[in-house]
Amino acid sequence: MKNNAYILGAYLKDELCGIGSVKFVNDYAEVNRVFVLEQFRGLSVADQLLEALMAHVQSQGIS
Repeated sequence: MKNNAYILGAYLKDELCGIGSVKFVNDYAEVNRVFVLEQFRGLSVADQLLEALMAHVQSQGIS
């Protein structure tokens, strides 16, 4: 069975500061969630999570 979701954690100095996930559906992927703890907001964590998620989606042959 093929995995249909990918979950990624963002760390800053060994502390989990955010998560993001994508769900694969047939020939496309959708971002399920991106969450950054309040004390880490404003540090571009969400931007970096989205970039990493999109890179993974593209590595799976979805553009």
